[in-house]
Amino acid sequence: MTSFRRWYRSLAIGLIFVSLLSSCGQRATREVVDGFKGKAKSKPFLAAERFLSSQGYVVETSTGYPEINYGWSTLIVPASSLISTGQVYELEMWIENGGHLICFLDGASRLQDDFHDRTVAEAPVYDDWAGFNQLADHIEIELAVPDLTPVYPDVSVDEANKSELENASRGAQLITVEMDMDKFEVAQWASLNVFSENSLTSGEYGETSSQDLFLSKHYGDGRITVLADARPFRNRFIKYHDHAAFLQNLIELSPYAEDGSVMISLGVDTSLWELLMKYLWMPLLGMVVVVIFWLWKNLASFGPVEDLDDSYVLEYTGQLQRFGRFLWRRKEYDALLQPLRNEFWRKSKLNAKDENLDDELVRLADSLGLQISAVRNALFQTKIRDASVMHTLISNLQNLINRI
Repeated sequence: MTSFRRWYRSLAIGLIFVSLLSSCGQRATREVVDGFKGKAKSKPFLAAERFLSSQGYVVETSTGYPEINYGWSTLIVPASSLISTGQVYELEMWIENGGHLICFLDGASRLQDDFHDRTVAEAPVYDDWAGFNQLADHIEIELAVPDLTPVYPDVSVDEANKSELENASRGAQLITVEMDMDKFEVAQWASLNVFSENSLTSGEYGETSSQDLFLSKHYGDGRITVLADARPFRNRFIKYHDHAAFLQNLIELSPYAEDGSVMISLGVDTSLWELLMKYLWMPLLGMVVVVIFWLWKNLASFGPVEDLDDSYVLEYTGQLQRFGRFLWRRKEYDALLQPLRNEFWRKSKLNAKDENLDDELVRLADSLGLQISAVRNALFQTKIRDASVMHTLISNLQNLINRI
């Protein structure tokens, strides 16, 4: 037994020693960014907002489509937010007075994940953008679905042998945007292209004969700029390539860039109710019809008036009986007799102070074959000895009421 304990103790010490030695080696650790937190999680253009603020611009943000303010020099908004012709009418007046509209065709949603699933997306259904389509007709631009070849294959965000820049740019197409003497290298994941239907004048940028990812045209005293993709200005990507410089150059295109503020609208994401009404309106309509029919069939206020069941009458009678017993035990005799006495005075049109009351009571007593004292007790007696007396008084009161 002693040798076994000694062997067991040696084995335990050996295991502890080996585990300590294994922890002495160096381990390689790698930090992988898998998303944002705080304000950056809900505001995809927070980095762009702070960058413009650092350049001296006054920047405002809105979680939905904002009301037009003539103090803005530039409004940045997703095309999907322009859904009504009323919006466009007000917007065009603002642009004609010197405003600069920067409109994103894709990639501006707050719900978009910039760290996963960034293959080239399907083109958005721009036929639903009634307001933007009206604006596009007025400035004579066209949209088209491009054929893009990703620069990098679709890989996992935490693949070890790729740099952060490569991970951030995977699935993108690197294009060069020329604006006068300046050139900007911009990554694009666009699923739509934009081009002008007519020739461009001085100070306008984009393409007329071929499809492009960027177009900027004059409109009145202002300007309309359409970008196929908003991703270069989102939090994760604005620090790469020439994205920040390109954004600043776009803001400087505004005629009143130095005087007005910049409004960044996050647009209006599609709600669950809008999705249900768009894709499941037939089942919803069926459910509404079923609910209305059920209410009509089962609730009295929605269906035909029904006769009162005998069980309800019996239950009501039982409640009266229990209430009478309660008053009897409490010796509230007047509460039991007063309703009948009030009915007698009302029907006879008499009162206790009438001079001819005695004559009327004698007449009623003779007609019923009762003693005059029995009639007086029925109307005035307050002290009741037992239930038989109460029964007699109630019976006489009922006979008097029926005789009148």
